Amino acid sequence: MSTNLKYERRAMDLRFYRDEAWLIFDNKEPCNTFIEPKKMPHYKIWEFMLDSLKEKGFKYYVNWKFRRDYECLLPRHRFGVKNKLQFESEIYPAGFKVEFFQNINRKNKSGGKYDFNKYKMMPKHHKAMFNAITRQLIKELMDKYHLKFYDQSEITYPPLTAKQKIIKHIRECSFTRFNIESLDEIKHYMSDYDYKYNSDSGVGDKLKCSQKRRYKDWDDKHHTGIIYHNINNMWWAIRSKYKYNNIPSMNIFEVVK
Repeated sequence: MSTNLKYERRAMDLRFYRDEAWLIFDNKEPCNTFIEPKKMPHYKIWEFMLDSLKEKGFKYYVNWKFRRDYECLLPRHRFGVKNKLQFESEIYPAGFKVEFFQNINRKNKSGGKYDFNKYKMMPKHHKAMFNAITRQLIKELMDKYHLKFYDQSEITYPPLTAKQKIIKHIRECSFTRFNIESLDEIKHYMSDYDYKYNSDSGVGDKLKCSQKRRYKDWDDKHHTGIIYHNINNMWWAIRSKYKYNNIPSMNIFEVVK
């Protein structure tokens, strides 16, 4: 993830959720709820995406159960499969969505489409296929239609470092810090109240961003990590390239030199 990415939180056209294997397009133009799909302003984008998936080896199929139960909704849905990796796509007045799933590893009796954490449950070859296809598809949509894009996944490929995950969390959850580029900037956003009341360590001194401290996690295990303020009396503690904790100030102890 590029940490110098600038964006407006509510200006994303294309959003990606790797965890649940979703790709979602948001339409910014008003659209009548009862309009037929081909008259929707984003129909051509949806059609382009479906054609692209077909070129990548997906074959459309008829979902007979869906046809039996929801025949009136068929014009708004498409179904495809490639090497047992399936997708269902729906167009609606506010945009469209494509959702990938498989039925080799599944928990839900109704099928893999209804499982949570679809990406984690995919076999290794399906993950590789899914990663390659969505990466190409996102690039094609962005290039052709000049879409704004944001990855809202918790699971990323390649995986994010602890620092990148924290920066991502701050950008998604803060109205004042959504363009933060470095963890070193956090101290500039701390209020006088934070310094006075939310920075008391478990050994009685004041916590400061970027200090290396010993701390206790939720499981009472002790670690050493670099600390940064989060919110109220909660602090991030980064203990390795990929591991971090969110810890109350009272559970952070002496400075480690």
